[in-house]
Amino acid sequence: MKTNLILAVLLAAVIVTSGCLDSMEDDELPDEEFEDELPEEPEPEDTETDESETEDEVTNGDQASEETDEETASQVDREITITGGPGTSYDLDEVEVEEGETVEFTYVHEGGTHDLVLERDGERVAGTEVLSESGAEESFTYTFEEEGEYQFYCSVRTHRQSGMEGDVFFS
Repeated sequence: MKTNLILAVLLAAVIVTSGCLDSMEDDELPDEEFEDELPEEPEPEDTETDESETEDEVTNGDQASEETDEETASQVDREITITGGPGTSYDLDEVEVEEGETVEFTYVHEGGTHDLVLERDGERVAGTEVLSESGAEESFTYTFEEEGEYQFYCSVRTHRQSGMEGDVFFS
């Protein structure tokens, strides 16, 4: 009789424990796919619009944002495109810049899971999101205000250690 009671209690404990493990959601499990995740970008502040706004006012607002994009584009001294993937290498392994130069870096993704990060003296100063869709592109702009040790690299897993990096030199 005691043996049956002990077996019943053990069986109940196994059933309860297995039910608890199955109830864990995927989002509760740790995601260790990427060692170096990028920090989340702050969301733009909500701008409330007046419901009485006319279509012309909305159109003029769109034109104003296009002008701002053009102003930003005119401030860029040079554009550099770096292509990466599907292996662990970029098509460039060095870039030459001038002090004070503003450069727009465009990363063109050709396969795998990669990003493009720019660092100065060992600290990240700019970069793209991690891309996984072949043909995707993302850009960032950086002004080289003063000399330092600059490098660009892929921050995904061990890609940098595998050679997916390059140096930035001042001319």
